Amino acid sequence: MGKKSRLCHAAANYSKFRGGAYDTISNRSQLTRDLLFTFLARVNVMESMLRDIPLWAVAYYINVLLVEGMKPGHLHNTLSAIRVIFDEAGCGAVNTACSNAAMGVPRRNRAGKRQAVTDEQYHGMRERACAADVGLGHIVQLQRLLGLRSIEAFGCGPELPRWRDRLRSGAGKLHLSRVGKNGRPRDIEVLPAYREETIRVVEAAHAYCKERNFEFVTGRSGGRESSETRLRNLYRKAGIEGDECSHGLRYRYALDLALLLHHMGKDAYEVVLRTSNSLGHGGGARLVYIRTTYLSAIRDVLGPVRIPKEQSARAPRGVHSASGDTRRRMIRSNRSLQFKK
Repeated sequence: MGKKSRLCHAAANYSKFRGGAYDTISNRSQLTRDLLFTFLARVNVMESMLRDIPLWAVAYYINVLLVEGMKPGHLHNTLSAIRVIFDEAGCGAVNTACSNAAMGVPRRNRAGKRQAVTDEQYHGMRERACAADVGLGHIVQLQRLLGLRSIEAFGCGPELPRWRDRLRSGAGKLHLSRVGKNGRPRDIEVLPAYREETIRVVEAAHAYCKERNFEFVTGRSGGRESSETRLRNLYRKAGIEGDECSHGLRYRYALDLALLLHHMGKDAYEVVLRTSNSLGHGGGARLVYIRTTYLSAIRDVLGPVRIPKEQSARAPRGVHSASGDTRRRMIRSNRSLQFKK
C-alpha cells in the first residue's frame, strides 16, 4: 500500500473513531480525499502519518480552495472534515491554526436561498409528483404536513402504523424515532388546521407502502443507495427542484406552525423553540438559525427573540482536542493503524 493510500485509509479509520451518522463518517473521508491523495503530492509533501503532515500544507490547500472560488457552504464542510480527522490523528493544533477565522473563510449566507412554497405551488408539486410516481406523491404530502426532510419522508414507512393509531386517538404530536437526521428522535407537532388532511394522508400512505415492505420508492437493485438515487431522479422528473424544491415544503410547515403558536399568544422564544424542536434542530444556538432562515418571512411579526445562552455540557476546548478531555483523546488518537503488506 502506497503512502497516499495509507493516508486515505487512515482518514477513513479516524473518521470512524470520531463517530457520528453513517453518512457523516463517509462524507468526512470523501471531503479530505483530494487533500490527502492529490494535493500533498503536488506540493511534494509525502508523509506516512497524518499527524506528521505540516499545517502549512493544509493552510496552503485551503487558500487554493479560496482562490478557486469554492462556495462557502462546501468550504465550511471541507474544513470541518479536515479538522476532525487531523484532530483525531493527534494534530489538535489544526483547530486553531486552520480555523475558519484564521483562514479568512467567508460566512455562509443562507438568506433567500430557500423559500416556503405557496399553497398553489404545493398543489402543483403534489400533482406532478403523483403523476411521476405514486410513492413520490405520498412523500411530498408527508413533507408538507409534517415538515419532514426528503430522506426522512422516504424512510418513514415503518413509523406509519404508530402515527395512524396516535392520530386516531387524538394525539397532537407524532414521534419520529428511526429515520431522523443523524438518528436523532423528535416529536413533530401536528398542525390543527390540517389535522383531518394529515390523518387522511397518513392512512393513504400506510395503505400504499404496507404491501411494499413499507417502502415508498424502491430502486432497481433494491438497496438503499439505489432507492435514494431513484428518489432523486423522480424529484427531477416531477420538476420538484429550484424554487419549488422539496425543502420548500418543510419551510411551509415551519411558517404555519410558527404563525399558529404566535396567534395562540406564545412568546417569540417559545415559538422559535417549538418550531425548531419539531423540525429536528433542537435548542441552543440553532434557534438563531431557525429564526433567520426558516422563519425569515415572519421575523417582523414575531418581533425580537431573546435566546438565553446555554452552558455546554462539554469541558472547555483544548489546544490539542475539540472534545475537551485532551489526554484521553490523544491516547485514543495515537493508536497504531495496521496495514496489510
